[in-house]
Amino acid sequence: MKVEICRTLDSIQEFHRLNCMTRKRHGLPPQPFRFFKNVYEHIISHNLGLVVLASYEKTFIAGAVFFHFSENAFFKYGASDKNFHHLRPNNLVFWEAIKWFSRHGYKRICFGRTEPENEGLRRFKSGWGAEERMEKYFKYDIRKNEFIRASLEIKNIYHHVFRKMPAPLLNIVGSLLYRHVG
Repeated sequence: MKVEICRTLDSIQEFHRLNCMTRKRHGLPPQPFRFFKNVYEHIISHNLGLVVLASYEKTFIAGAVFFHFSENAFFKYGASDKNFHHLRPNNLVFWEAIKWFSRHGYKRICFGRTEPENEGLRRFKSGWGAEERMEKYFKYDIRKNEFIRASLEIKNIYHHVFRKMPAPLLNIVGSLLYRHVG
């Protein structure tokens, strides 16, 4: 396996391809490419972020997007091709990112938020020594003037439907939804 630290629009395109696979696997519509193109134009191209991509036999199989500022780095997005999970490419992506940030003088890496029920991701992050903190998020409906309680049952139905959806249709749904809720 090979890992590249990148700051190109091409690397964002490769990451987006992997992200579409990952979001489908998780039963979520992917962010549209224009979302990641904006990340590139406003953050990465201004030297405030980077893309880390792992490849195997000339095919990109995992990647992560990090932002950085001052002495801090922030993991923002991760994606991978599940057909290659047995090679543990996400571990290599994180290891190379940690080494890169360390060599370039960064003091801290934030591994980002994880939903409490996502045991696998929480275990992955804690395996790197990440300290877990509970942070509560609230959604507020301005029109109803009240806080919204998310229904786990409805959320699970959507995840099931999105997992079954063909990838091109799921990408269209993502483009439409993220225009309004992303």
